[in-house]
Amino acid sequence: MPQTNPSGTIVQALEDDIEDVQKLLLLKAMSQYVPNDQHKAITSQPREKLANDGYKTWRRYLDNLSYLCDFKSGGKTVVSLYAQDAANDTVFWLATNHPGGETKNRMRNHLVFILNELSSTPRSIDDPTQAIMQQSIKLSADKVKHYYNKLVAELESIRAESPSSQTSGDRRIPEIVMDKLQRATGDDELQNHHMLCSAACEIVSSSGYNRIAELSVPPGSRYKKVKHYLIRLCSWYTASRYVTKYWGMFAEELRGATVEIVSLDQFHQTTNVNFPPNVRDALLWILGSQQQPFASALQQKLTPAGALLKTEGGRARGSIIHAEAALAEFVHFHEMEPLYEDRYVGCSKQSCYGCKIYLSKHPGGFEQRPSHGNAWFKWYPPRLREQPDDRETSSLLRRMAMVMQADLKDTLLGSNLGKRQLFESTSGVGTTIRHMQEALRLNKES
Repeated sequence: MPQTNPSGTIVQALEDDIEDVQKLLLLKAMSQYVPNDQHKAITSQPREKLANDGYKTWRRYLDNLSYLCDFKSGGKTVVSLYAQDAANDTVFWLATNHPGGETKNRMRNHLVFILNELSSTPRSIDDPTQAIMQQSIKLSADKVKHYYNKLVAELESIRAESPSSQTSGDRRIPEIVMDKLQRATGDDELQNHHMLCSAACEIVSSSGYNRIAELSVPPGSRYKKVKHYLIRLCSWYTASRYVTKYWGMFAEELRGATVEIVSLDQFHQTTNVNFPPNVRDALLWILGSQQQPFASALQQKLTPAGALLKTEGGRARGSIIHAEAALAEFVHFHEMEPLYEDRYVGCSKQSCYGCKIYLSKHPGGFEQRPSHGNAWFKWYPPRLREQPDDRETSSLLRRMAMVMQADLKDTLLGSNLGKRQLFESTSGVGTTIRHMQEALRLNKES
């Protein structure tokens, strides 16, 4: 079936729906740049209780396997996994946002290595844990280096800024932590990544870490990042230990499992998006020129987002298909039955705002994933080339927009833009805008 009818309305509708969602995601991101926004702290919050969490152990197992195959920092090699119950076999389908074929093969081979280690002759839990951890750290050397450098930079800043009112014990914490890390690695702090990560684990498990945790509590404390990067350096041990500890629960189904790669070449290419370079123009682009009064009312409220738009706006930016969204669409299209009857897509990172809503509204009926809540406005919907037309994608995007509109409406009308939120895209925008204008006026009068 062709992509368009004679008038081209199907393709035009899809392009409009994609733009609507990107506008809403940009507005969400702009609201998250306002002071006192809590979304930036969500990743350090306790893991949220999800619906149907009776599968928690299995879902965390998939997430940890995914994490061990994610080798780069900054979301460059996000990995997503789905376990298919294929007749008498289990097949792991692996998707990543990284375009490189060599990297994808390393991910696949590493997952095969992990499964082989877990399937080998039973030993103490420490043996496979150490083997999996060491190989994972070796493949993630750049990520280890990134976390270490960030940690040292925070410790040096704390040491330089220590007020005289601090106790001598607190003033010595940065020096003690750096000394332990540097002694573990020798003169070249990164020649032995495994020892560096092991030293971080020793610090976290020591009684002195309790004081670091206490110092991280006050708002704006640099110790929050110290705690974060120490935990990151421990993450390979934590994930390796988890998949080893709970292997027995899933061994019967996972022993002998195969691993297949889902190539993003199977999806239509993304398009570039050109965001306005300032808050005023961004609001006019999102709301339309007919909503100038409402845009002006919001402009002052969203002024801090100017820093975001100055960096990201004013030129064409490539949009991105996220790994878990691509894998969900692939699994749904090919009607793949899940292992344990649990339609959960594992991922090496918590899902973004867009992916969380995408999965929740997807016709495949996927289970909810942990989400950090941050909006990545260069998000793009996955569209398989095999798909005969895009009407299902358009319908999904419109359902997403409805959720985002309700969320943003609450946020933009509130006094604290850090609360849960949203607003309306170009379809049906008039009614919602009028409601917002009225609420803003009443709020101002009160």
